[in-house]
Amino acid sequence: MLLAERNPGRFAGVASLCGVLGGTTGHFNSALDTNYAVKTLLAPDLELVRIKDPQANTSAARRALGTALADPGGRARLALAAALANIPGRYTSRAPAPDTVASQVEQQVYYAAYDRGAFWGANRSDIEKLAGGNPSWNTGVDYRALFARSSQKALVKRAYREAGLSLRDDLARLNAAPRIKADPAAVRYLGHYGTPSGRTPWPVVTLHSTGDGNVPPENQRWYATHVHNPANLRQLYVDRGYHCSFTASEEIAALQALLTRMDTAHWPDTRPRRSTASPPRSPPTPRRCSTQTPNPACTPRPRPSPTTARATTCVHDRSTTKAMVRGGEPWPSSR
Repeated sequence: MLLAERNPGRFAGVASLCGVLGGTTGHFNSALDTNYAVKTLLAPDLELVRIKDPQANTSAARRALGTALADPGGRARLALAAALANIPGRYTSRAPAPDTVASQVEQQVYYAAYDRGAFWGANRSDIEKLAGGNPSWNTGVDYRALFARSSQKALVKRAYREAGLSLRDDLARLNAAPRIKADPAAVRYLGHYGTPSGRTPWPVVTLHSTGDGNVPPENQRWYATHVHNPANLRQLYVDRGYHCSFTASEEIAALQALLTRMDTAHWPDTRPRRSTASPPRSPPTPRRCSTQTPNPACTPRPRPSPTTARATTCVHDRSTTKAMVRGGEPWPSSR
């Protein structure tokens, strides 16, 4: 995406699959939010930034996460930490989403310990070396407000009810704990090299799984609110867990949608009933199609059967989308 924005003369369209379109700054900030909650509520000895021994800190974090899973109170606080980054309780890509609090929190912890586990160590220390300092911050963040916008708050409330703990008190603890300040030069570095602006003049199609906890789908929603020409954007989702868990036919459907838009200046019909059809062996002859009416609500589609390829569409209304990717915008002096 960044290459197309900065070199528009070399591109005619962009397909982004499971991309960090909320920007690297927002991605690292969301990881900081989760890890800050784990440290504050469960494991005060963990380091968040400028980590002295990345491997030891990562191992200690995994032990703390595993210990917390063993009791209802720990699970409630793990669910809260995950919700601050919109991490869903759905890790396996093909199996149905789990329905109990314990099983959903366990799958959130798989993301926190492994897929996003390097934010406790190597990922964080490597980016700090490249950026010349810490590019992440949570100064000025109201964790009550951040939680209120989370797509995972219903799970958190269930977990706290089961544990008999006060969610209000834990949110107050998060708001009262010491914060992490960023180094301005490091923020500028990361923002320059890793945050799309939405200004590409060419058609863009994105494809994302709704249960992605490595790069939550809110990244796509953040990008949609920043696109300069919304008519150039088509966003497709598959109802599945994990990161980049697409079938070949879903990837082909996304690519064919982009090629049709490039060839005809109109997006094809990408509603589920059309996208479930098996893709042809070769690209179809381009044809003119009517433009689809945007769906402002972005309501999830029914889960497809395991044997049916399905790509579902959601075109976002820029006035109503609430994207929860903190820090994708230029660094404000108040943070």
